[in-house]
Amino acid sequence: MKSAITIFLLKLFSLMPLPLLHRLGEGIGWLFARFDNRNRFRTRANLDMCMPELSDSAREELVLRSMQESAKAILEVGAIWNRPVDKVMQLIQKERNIELLEEALADPKGLLIITPHLGNWELLAFYFSGLRPVTAMYKPSGLAGVDQMVHEARERAGTELVP
Repeated sequence: MKSAITIFLLKLFSLMPLPLLHRLGEGIGWLFARFDNRNRFRTRANLDMCMPELSDSAREELVLRSMQESAKAILEVGAIWNRPVDKVMQLIQKERNIELLEEALADPKGLLIITPHLGNWELLAFYFSGLRPVTAMYKPSGLAGVDQMVHEARERAGTELVP
């Protein structure tokens, strides 16, 4: 049942325009920042350790912004996994320092790219798959239908998945 609901919501989100998804993400993130939950707790603990010089109110503002950006990225996943690849690529509005990437890709030893789950890493994988063959490691979610959807979505852009 969880798998079917998740797939339904992701497909529903894929039909919505990006600005609407971002507004929804801001609201969902605001809720997550206001109530105790694991993500809020971890974000606050990391900020406490990494930025002790900030005031409590400044760290709480960062918690809020982090929760909002995370919610936006989660809502965007539906669009990335369900829209045609050419439409997904149109979501990329600006490339920065592309010459550095091209220089690294020219090295015959290859390139290892390690990305945290910050921002929309799914879009990054689509982008890289358009440049060179990509092999990506992933952890299955445990929801069979969702895992199949993830696998199909990532592979249609040319990424080879390794659990």
